[in-house]
This record gives sequence, C-alpha cells and structure tokens, in this order.
Amino acid sequence: MKASFTGTVKGTTPEQRATLRELLVTLAVDELNHGASPVEACADWQADALARELGIRVVHWPPANPSSAAMLARNKLVAEAGDVLFTCPGSFAVNPLRSGTWWTVRRAWDAKVAVIVIWPDGRWDALEDRR
Repeated sequence: MKASFTGTVKGTTPEQRATLRELLVTLAVDELNHGASPVEACADWQADALARELGIRVVHWPPANPSSAAMLARNKLVAEAGDVLFTCPGSFAVNPLRSGTWWTVRRAWDAKVAVIVIWPDGRWDALEDRR
C-alpha cells in the first residue's frame, strides 16, 4: 500500500511515532510519501527515519521554492500520492485554519484519500471530512 504523511513542524510525540510504526506494519505500507520539509527536526523526517528503519521505500516531494504557494502545491501532491494519508498534528484541534498539516488533510479529503489522524497521545482515528 502507498501512504502519504504530513505532520507538525514541531515534531511528533513518542506516542505518535509508536502508533505510526504499528500502522505502517499492520497496513503493509510499502511506500511512504512526504513533503521533505526544510525543518530538519519536523514530523516529516521522523516519519522518514521510521519508514527507512522498517525497509519502506520513501518518496520525497520537496517544494519548488520556500514560498507559501510552493509549499501548498507540494502538500497537494503529497495528499494525492497515497491510498491513505497519515497525519500527526501538534494538538487535538480538528481542522483548524492556518495549518499546513490540516490544509493537506483537506486536500486528501478532496481527492477521496483515506485520512488517519494520529493524535499527540498516540490514539488514532480514521477521520471523515469535517468541513
């Protein structure tokens, strides 16, 4: 299964990483796509390291440049690249505005891609469109 990933630039919690590991294995993910954020300690690179540790192929979707428009265009490509989008938000807020992570979730909903939210405490939900 192909999966995509988006998450907070603040990085994931240990609980989120443990749950992501479990889901990657359980769902037999063989490819993980992410946005290759320029922030080195962010969730993208934590998911990247976890996927590589599990032997999962990783595909990077870096933005064309550092502009907001390029970042959003990249996020749309990431959202559409997988059969499922895993997201690790930095809070328990659902679908807040002004969040790149949740913007990517909305693009996945638009593309009819399944969304699995892994909350900061490690719980996860298959999240339906809540707009």
